[in-house]
Amino acid sequence: MFHTGSNARTRRKNAMGIKYIIAALLFTSCNVSSKVLEKYSNDNFNYVGRTVTYEDEVVAKLKAIELSYDGGELIYEATFELTNSKYNPYAINVIKIARMHPKMKDWDIEVELKY
Repeated sequence: MFHTGSNARTRRKNAMGIKYIIAALLFTSCNVSSKVLEKYSNDNFNYVGRTVTYEDEVVAKLKAIELSYDGGELIYEATFELTNSKYNPYAINVIKIARMHPKMKDWDIEVELKY
């Protein structure tokens, strides 16, 4: 009458799945931060740490790194936020310089424009 075997197995499977997702997030965040301080340059744009600069002015800052599961695969996404609306024309350059980072070359890169 009090058979709970299948419910306990389901809870264990769910807990294992959550543990794998958390482990993947921790592993990837540590992996990204180890390379984030390197400098990448292209056409007077520099990507150092979490900022993109143009001629020594901060154009954009890394706002978020996200991980999603879409179509059966993990998708990484980096979102940069421009610091001023005068830098809106440089959004494509921010994407190009971010793609130079070896960890971000296959990621989805977004740039939030200012208005």
